[in-house]
Amino acid sequence: QQAEVVEQLHAYLKSRKPLGLQDVQTGMMAAAMFELQPNKKPSRDTYELMDELLKEDEREEMQNLRINLQANVRRLNLLGSKFELQAVSLDQQKIDIDNYAGKFVIVDFFATWCEPCLSEIPRVRKQYEKYREKGLEVIGISLDGDADALNAYLDRAKLPWPIIHDNAEKLTDRIQMKFGVSALPTVLLLNKEGTVVSLEARGSELERLMQMLFEAPTPAAAPAGTPTPAGVPTPAPPAEPPTSTP
Repeated sequence: QQAEVVEQLHAYLKSRKPLGLQDVQTGMMAAAMFELQPNKKPSRDTYELMDELLKEDEREEMQNLRINLQANVRRLNLLGSKFELQAVSLDQQKIDIDNYAGKFVIVDFFATWCEPCLSEIPRVRKQYEKYREKGLEVIGISLDGDADALNAYLDRAKLPWPIIHDNAEKLTDRIQMKFGVSALPTVLLLNKEGTVVSLEARGSELERLMQMLFEAPTPAAAPAGTPTPAGVPTPAPPAEPPTSTP
């Protein structure tokens, strides 16, 4: 049924020449819904199709929308890829994902103006405190534009993990753009090799993943020659839609 819906949506988008703003909004809403399923390909294909259809469109608003479409594709492409992060935290720690080898890592993109983000942080802290001795780490990446608001929040919250302030002057230089984060909260889970194994590690799904990784009994050894990608969770159930960044 999903394949039929995707086919009908793509046929509709291709028939619209040129694409109107409402057409793009419809396509993006559908792609966001597809994204909640374990198979991300229909969502990625929809974003890529709209980007291609808008390629020759000279309207400024459409070219701005292409930036978001391309960001969404980059984010979806993170799944199964190494999270190549090198940055400096607010307390001047050098953050290199290679230094986290052998540990599971939660990467929390947040902002202090994002209420769902602030609600998610206590859940992340709970899991961190429960499993840090078993090899769990957290990296926070703040998208705040207001450094004073961020510092005031951190003074109150006293988070026990490094915080990176993603506030490069040029938007294209920001971590947010590199990894295509266009909505908050975005919480990723990396395995022991630094590979992204979940794009939706938040809420009840975060708890499920932590229980699976740290509480589930060790499975029997697989037969010789059977590929077993260590640390890769099973496909996740649909997550709640994130809140778009302004």
